[in-house]
Amino acid sequence: MQASPKQRRDQRAGVYIHVPFCARLCPYCDFAVSIKAEIPHRAYAEALLAEFAMRAQELEGRDVRTIYVGGGTPSLWDRGELSRVLDVVRERLGVAEDVEVTLETNPNQVDEAALREWKAAGINRLSIGCQSFQPRMLQALRRNHSAEVAIEAVERALSSIGNVSLDVMYGGPDQGLEEWERDLDQLARFEGLGHVSAYNLTVEPNTAFWTRRKRGSLRVTDEDTCAMMMELLVERCTALGIEQYEVSSFAREGARSQHNSNYWVGGEYLGLGMGAHGLQIDAVRGVLRRNNARKLAHYMRVPLEAAEIEEVSAHAHLLERLFLGVRTGVGLDFDEVCHQFEHAVDAALLEGAAKVLEVMVAEELLVFDGVYRPTAAGFQLADSLAERIYDALG
Repeated sequence: MQASPKQRRDQRAGVYIHVPFCARLCPYCDFAVSIKAEIPHRAYAEALLAEFAMRAQELEGRDVRTIYVGGGTPSLWDRGELSRVLDVVRERLGVAEDVEVTLETNPNQVDEAALREWKAAGINRLSIGCQSFQPRMLQALRRNHSAEVAIEAVERALSSIGNVSLDVMYGGPDQGLEEWERDLDQLARFEGLGHVSAYNLTVEPNTAFWTRRKRGSLRVTDEDTCAMMMELLVERCTALGIEQYEVSSFAREGARSQHNSNYWVGGEYLGLGMGAHGLQIDAVRGVLRRNNARKLAHYMRVPLEAAEIEEVSAHAHLLERLFLGVRTGVGLDFDEVCHQFEHAVDAALLEGAAKVLEVMVAEELLVFDGVYRPTAAGFQLADSLAERIYDALG
């Protein structure tokens, strides 16, 4: 009988806290969210803390480097409750003072009072969901802020917290290259911006956009134009010194998202809250993926009851490690992979993986400098690289 995969030698781990509350449902969103006229601020904090009290031991002995508060729109959550939960998590896990603590926010919650209180709570990185700076596009995406508010929010956050990432979206309804270029022009105006996350709009099932597209009332940008939009994005960000380090992620040196990087290198993470996901490597049960209940009333009534705990096979986890690794500039540390999986999968599978990686190096889709990283061509063909890994090793 083969053993379970080992934990990473560096024991790196993160904590994800999901705050589901939103003022409105965006037509492209399929996340676990809750639209509430009255947000149960304290009750939700109590449910989170109850879950954490019973699950904190899952990260025993791990090196917790990041805490990420996502959503939803977590900036709608009472700042006192946010601070209380973060204090408990940091104290119980004994995290370092310089741990990366990210909060997602909409532009219209970024005011001086909020920034002051977030900083006092230990937030040292903001991710601002702007999506666009073009009035027509904001209206098409049903965003509840103006372009002016978005610009002011980013500038205010840069002046206060400094470590700021902003989200933009391309390939939106009837969006053309000129409109996208105006968004890129605005990115260049933000002095000190360190990180950009750029997402190609995907029309997900069970969203308003999905329904509209089925009815024929939604036109999204064609694939060729989206490819040109991505090329423009890479070109303009590179000129600003903001380098692509994952398919959708761009950062200046020292400004990469440490939390997301932890996902990509197979680090463990504790997911707390309604709809949160987590990953744990257990010495007995192997790789466990936990998905919390997506209904707010269910979660708050029984916060310890997961919607699903999946035991992921070592083979499946290995494939995931490989395809995530070759799509990010953080890189795939194959020595670490071999250490973790040496007794969990057949040696022939690891040998086959090594051969696939070397072929990709020969084709100049990857480079090897101690770890395997995608070239510019590799980034463009990231989905194809994943398919090749699954075809060869799946």
